[in-house]
Amino acid sequence: MNIREKARVAKGIIKALIDGRYIVECPCCQAKHKSESVNFFYGDDFNDHAQEWYDGHVTEFRERRKELTEQSKRMKKRSNTGAIAVNLGFLWEKLAPSLDGFPFSMNDIRFLGDPIDMVIFEGLSKGKVNRILFGDIKSGSARLTQRQKSIQNLVEKNKISMEVY
Repeated sequence: MNIREKARVAKGIIKALIDGRYIVECPCCQAKHKSESVNFFYGDDFNDHAQEWYDGHVTEFRERRKELTEQSKRMKKRSNTGAIAVNLGFLWEKLAPSLDGFPFSMNDIRFLGDPIDMVIFEGLSKGKVNRILFGDIKSGSARLTQRQKSIQNLVEKNKISMEVY
């Protein structure tokens, strides 16, 4: 049986159900209904009720697709903005020590970048190191990472030593 014959048979069965006085059971909820009150259709040959339902869902899907597309664009923009902020942060880390008001000499600083921005050997440029500090530049709402917090915790507990190999 080809597709046209199958469609003709299906439409004939649907017409018989609509015109007849049969009781049909919903496969989802098992509720029983008179066949003449059920909105039967085959394929995309919808009756008015099914067409209205279909059109409503197509409209809903189009609106959802539009929302998701806009959300994706916003996420990409946020991602790009975040990447720019991170890159500017890396640049700021390098520039900050050269700005007026930075409390240490540029010649006393050695940049690491990760997991902390710098080690400051206070007094190195004058020939005598008075203290060693770990420094990290933060701006805006940036906070120490977990790794940076663990380093801070070790410093606070005096768990620092120097090894010579």
